[in-house]
Amino acid sequence: MTTMHGQSATHTAELRCIVDESYLDQVHEMLDGLWHTAAVAQEDAMRFGIAALEIAGNLLQHGLFDQPLVQSGDQVVVAEWTVEVDRSAIRARCRDSSAPIDGAGLLADRDPVTTLDDLGCEHGRGLALARRSVDTVVYRRLADPAGWVNEWTLERRRSA
Repeated sequence: MTTMHGQSATHTAELRCIVDESYLDQVHEMLDGLWHTAAVAQEDAMRFGIAALEIAGNLLQHGLFDQPLVQSGDQVVVAEWTVEVDRSAIRARCRDSSAPIDGAGLLADRDPVTTLDDLGCEHGRGLALARRSVDTVVYRRLADPAGWVNEWTLERRRSA
């Protein structure tokens, strides 16, 4: 979807899907289509894609596979992505219906380069990588008419 605001165009892609084994592919395909439509520079697309797919991968790993109720089919995790590209930035919002995460410690204001170097294990490295790839990563737990949701917001200023 492309919308015009004055003289500048905003390109938007949206995805609503059940989080299952095809989830990462669906996010990747949505982003690829948007990069083509909005003529996003390769470096911006790569860096933003890294961050978005790290967030999506965390949801798949921790929101689906780490929750026995979801595996047994008693609960379905749904993700909703909205990604916008305009002249100045790429922005995304991802909302999901999985359990809350302990994001406060992982997303505290600290140097992401140090965070990547200091982590001796693989847990938490994806969020550090996401923070290094974009300008803003914000996690919030929100009340929604359908219940509580996790919300991730990503933003990267465009390089050209």
